[in-house]
Amino acid sequence: MQQLLGDLSYVRVYLDDVQVLSHSSDEHMRHLEVVFGRLLDAGLIYLGFLVTAEGKRLLAKKVDAILRLSKPRNIRDLRRFIGMINYYKDMWKGRSETLAPLTALTSIKRPF
Repeated sequence: MQQLLGDLSYVRVYLDDVQVLSHSSDEHMRHLEVVFGRLLDAGLIYLGFLVTAEGKRLLAKKVDAILRLSKPRNIRDLRRFIGMINYYKDMWKGRSETLAPLTALTSIKRPF
């Protein structure tokens, strides 16, 4: 972050935190445009998502990791799988309906 934004007098960087300092709302918007422009150009990855001008996208390596998982052999494996894909819940419309049959299998009342 320091290498990417350190030359901007209105930016303070501490590890991976960025603080943008401005005197007015208009100035702040201009500063944010510069900062976000640099972050986008650098291919910012935030909490496992690639941030672009269009929004956030899944990282291909994360999707590949999910696709390579072996078939769950027990409830613990199934819960792990559901937890892993639930991290991306905002990216998946109808997720709860799709996962309902798998979630039902995690109940101790149902045999796996």
